[in-house]
Amino acid sequence: MRKVDYIIAGQGIAGTLISYELWKSGSSFLVIDKPGITNASHVAGAVINPVNINTWAPVANSELFVPAALSSYRDMESITGQSFLQQKPLYVFSQGKNQKTSGAGGLPSLLTQEEIREIERYFHTATLCRKLSPVWQISTGVLLNTWRRLLQENGRLQEGWLYSDNMELTGDGIVYEDIQAKKIIFCEGAAIRNTPLFTGLPFTPNRGEALLLHIPELSPSCIYHHGVRLIPVDNNGLFWCGSNYTWNFTNLQPDETWRKKTETFLSSWLRIPFTVRDHMVAERPTTAGQEPMVGRHPRQPRVFVFNGLGTKGFSMAPYLAKQLCDQLVTPSFTGEINLAKPLHTWIKA
Repeated sequence: MRKVDYIIAGQGIAGTLISYELWKSGSSFLVIDKPGITNASHVAGAVINPVNINTWAPVANSELFVPAALSSYRDMESITGQSFLQQKPLYVFSQGKNQKTSGAGGLPSLLTQEEIREIERYFHTATLCRKLSPVWQISTGVLLNTWRRLLQENGRLQEGWLYSDNMELTGDGIVYEDIQAKKIIFCEGAAIRNTPLFTGLPFTPNRGEALLLHIPELSPSCIYHHGVRLIPVDNNGLFWCGSNYTWNFTNLQPDETWRKKTETFLSSWLRIPFTVRDHMVAERPTTAGQEPMVGRHPRQPRVFVFNGLGTKGFSMAPYLAKQLCDQLVTPSFTGEINLAKPLHTWIKA
């Protein structure tokens, strides 16, 4: 029987970051995860942006989670020896006549004539463009895959699904197959809906889609937004393009209607040629009100959840992971996790 302090179910961004925090704390843990590109974290276009581009107002609590995110990701870069966090300007097109255009306090700034000429090489309507800086891009594939390899090399990853029917809750903790743990943290994303312990959680799942584009003439040093977002994947002309929200769906097959509509829009926005290399789909584990679900199960003190992070997941997760780690490893922790709704409001004791 293998003994660890924690089992972590899932290695999307939530599972990755709580394993990082537990790694730092010196705790023993095992991550159980089935790899797959339908994981929402792998399909996400991850940008840390402290400004809401619809209102040009600061994002709520960004003063908390942006510093935490930058600190955690830079430390993980140091641990893994890989770079996956880059600061880049975000160019936002045609967001309305009534929005602010001052560059003060992190708000968007008007483009200089030189910047307009540069943008006009690639796009139409450059004069309707504003620039946000600083924002940061996370290369999700590099982050998740690099951390996965580190877990594998250190014997902290078991590949496969975690089947809750095979899990036994005991007075001493959790027994799952040949593993004994003190506590378990569910970070499974949308798959958590199949776990009987969490039937009370108010998921409002949706599916998102993204295209992988080849745009060899477009600069990879910037991010571009005009309803859809173009985020550089590498320095060889690959760009992530997305994403949409579909609330009523029966499968995770690519929506050809959305793809054709997006291609038509891109043809009118871009002055330069592009080709579609891939069409990706994933299910997001969102909740009503986009509130993250983080903390201890109200009836099972050894069961925890870290889920429902939504579109700000890569921004919020480092801050929440640190708080969850404090709750896990500190016996005297009695407070609620900031920025997350208490689980007992959903799962009745």
